[in-house]
Amino acid sequence: MAAPNPTCPSFKKWRGVSNRTHQRLQEDVKPPVFAPKFNIYVPPDLQDLLQARPRKFTPDELMEAVAAITASDKKQWYPATIAIRKALSKEDTPPIQHVVDLGALPRLVFLMSLSDSPELQLEAAWAVCNVASGNSTQCAAAVEAGALQPALQLLSSEASNLREQAAWLLGNVAGDGAALRDKCLEAGMLPVLLAATDKETEVKPLRQLAWLLLNVTRFKPRRRETLLEVLPTVARIASSTKDDETLADSLSALAHIADECIAEVVNGAGPAVERAGQLVNDPTTPKGVVLPAAKVLSALCAGDEAATQMVINTGVLANGYRRLLEGSEAPGLLREVCFAISNIAAGTQDQAIAVLDAGLPPLLVKVFKRCGGSDAVHREATWALSNLGTKGLPSLAHAVREAGAAIPLAEYLSSHAAKSQRADVAANVAAAEALLAMAQAGALREGDVEDRDACGGDGNNAVGGEVGGDGGGECGGEGTGEAATATAPAAVNPAVADYACKGVYDTLQRTLDRGLLSGKALEYTRRLLREFPSPDESARVNEGS
Repeated sequence: MAAPNPTCPSFKKWRGVSNRTHQRLQEDVKPPVFAPKFNIYVPPDLQDLLQARPRKFTPDELMEAVAAITASDKKQWYPATIAIRKALSKEDTPPIQHVVDLGALPRLVFLMSLSDSPELQLEAAWAVCNVASGNSTQCAAAVEAGALQPALQLLSSEASNLREQAAWLLGNVAGDGAALRDKCLEAGMLPVLLAATDKETEVKPLRQLAWLLLNVTRFKPRRRETLLEVLPTVARIASSTKDDETLADSLSALAHIADECIAEVVNGAGPAVERAGQLVNDPTTPKGVVLPAAKVLSALCAGDEAATQMVINTGVLANGYRRLLEGSEAPGLLREVCFAISNIAAGTQDQAIAVLDAGLPPLLVKVFKRCGGSDAVHREATWALSNLGTKGLPSLAHAVREAGAAIPLAEYLSSHAAKSQRADVAANVAAAEALLAMAQAGALREGDVEDRDACGGDGNNAVGGEVGGDGGGECGGEGTGEAATATAPAAVNPAVADYACKGVYDTLQRTLDRGLLSGKALEYTRRLLREFPSPDESARVNEGS
């Protein structure tokens, strides 16, 4: 091979071999690269960061998570508890029974007591709380695992989220029923609960504490001593809190207390009762608050004259009750309003007149049509109209009749004639007695009776649908004596003309023909038809004689 010719122009451009040879020579003379080793000091408080991180569990790895919380490796307890809590927090079919069957509850209860790890306490309490939200058997399993004592200790924790979670857990247990509620009380919950509630200043924990107090008072049988012990705290919350949810639960608890301790509520919870009246009167009150407020008032109206007057003094007759009767579509709320009015009407004559002065009889009549499917509302409205009409004051009976009460009362009697439950039977008696009392009052008003045409009167001809409920009010009987007689003709008895033109006589006769009425309801209906026959029947009798 010939040597390259340096004089050749191509040689001047081709430098590949000589360049690579030069590079190799340069690399051979380079000093070796020095790689030093550093000794790094890590402070003790940071050494944990260099350790292997704990395993993360998914909510689907329940068996592994339960095994981890029972193992000795403390680093695994927290992530494993989080996984269990997340699994139990699923909205659709949470695996509560699976967690119980895996035996996780005793260990979770133990983790609730580790005060040196509040984050772990929170997750464990949250998980146990979700178990207690299951069925009664699952809730009882949480109690049997010992959850009550650590939960009670957490009520006094410095961390607000722990206080909230503990109250939530205890609320689930006490809210399951009377048996587990009593277990909570036997564990010494009440003094701890009241002390924690009186100290609480934050909204979320107080919200759960109010719910827990509600569950303490919710179920029968209730110990009177417990209700009286709870009353001051409940009344204070109800009169002062600005949180709607807390307010609703405290008012509901107050209503339960008033069911059995009316005098004590009147004497010791005046500001709370006054606020309940204000809430019912205020049209901007949220629906979730106005119902428990109305329950407080209706519970008091079932008491004596002083308790009833306390409700009247709040101004609800002409304000809140009137507005709700005019426009509310909520059967539960209307039931409470009608129940309260029926008991006010059953009070003193002045209290019954207060119902009339507020213009409520026509609105009670309209309720029959607007709430055609509510048995409870219709029954309470029947009691309210009956207690007004049978008060012994002809002016009240006349006002009830002119409000249009005859048709709904007759229809109520007809539709419930076949019902045998005690509440239905009592309401049937009230309806029949009111119809008789209104006819008797018409016969007594001979001096100022106005002539009426065949369709006279200013009542509302609304006919209620099927009715019923659980009854209320008292049945007054002063107006159904023998003072009125059957000799009063329709011309001077507006009630007879009213009954005739509105088909009341036909409805009552059909009810009798069915043979379903009995007892006092049957007696009052027969007396009405006998002593105050329809004009057509009177004419037939006169022609026959």
